[in-house]
Amino acid sequence: MTYLDQYQSIVGPCPDCLSLPVVSEQAAREIVVAQERLKATSPGYAHAIEGIGIRCDACLAKREAIYAAEDTRNKAHIMRNNLYCSGLMPETSRHDQVKLSKPQHDHRAPEQWATLRRGDYSGNLWIEGPSGVGKTFLAHCIANLVIDKAMSAAVFSHSKFRTVASEWNRESMLRPYILSYCLILDDIDKVSWSLREVEVLFSLLDGRQGRKGFIIITSNMSGQSLAKIIRPACGENSTMVAALFDRMKPMTKIVMEGESLR
Repeated sequence: MTYLDQYQSIVGPCPDCLSLPVVSEQAAREIVVAQERLKATSPGYAHAIEGIGIRCDACLAKREAIYAAEDTRNKAHIMRNNLYCSGLMPETSRHDQVKLSKPQHDHRAPEQWATLRRGDYSGNLWIEGPSGVGKTFLAHCIANLVIDKAMSAAVFSHSKFRTVASEWNRESMLRPYILSYCLILDDIDKVSWSLREVEVLFSLLDGRQGRKGFIIITSNMSGQSLAKIIRPACGENSTMVAALFDRMKPMTKIVMEGESLR
């Protein structure tokens, strides 16, 4: 009987796929010799461990992948609950998921939905279109994909601009949104723009510079139209609008059309 045969009888088959382990003759010899020494010093223990089975590399990799996926799911569950409890994500967004979308959603932005159905997305987005075509739904679906990977997401609505602009501790209020991996600026065209609201937007965008993650902006109007509305609120600061939009780059524009789905 070769050392490899003896090694396989000692170790036993993989308990998952029942394949016999394969090692080099030298490695098998070392294991056999070590087992013989163990029998001489602790015969009961040596007999107990014979044939218990050692998982092969392929089965070990499969188990590690399963454990990693389960760990991610648990972290995502905790992350999702924390985001809802803290108000960073609206409770209604819990149900806005790719698997719950309908054909009429897919037709509004087919390439984008195809990307989402592959379970992936990254990159700044400007989602433009009339009311009710599914802009916010699409943004929330992307956010939920991010949360499924145990990464953070947050929604900064048009009403939040007004709230934060009126607070003196503005920086601390913005911090959770700056740190979020995915930040949704929802209905940005609905903001009542004054210099304070412009400063809030600049702080958000500037604070995220150099960080991992992306932003999603939903709007009924184009970026050019929004820039015209923001410009008067900037007063004498003629460079502010350019600075804002420069911090949104690179940005992919998606135009969604059709009748309202509401």
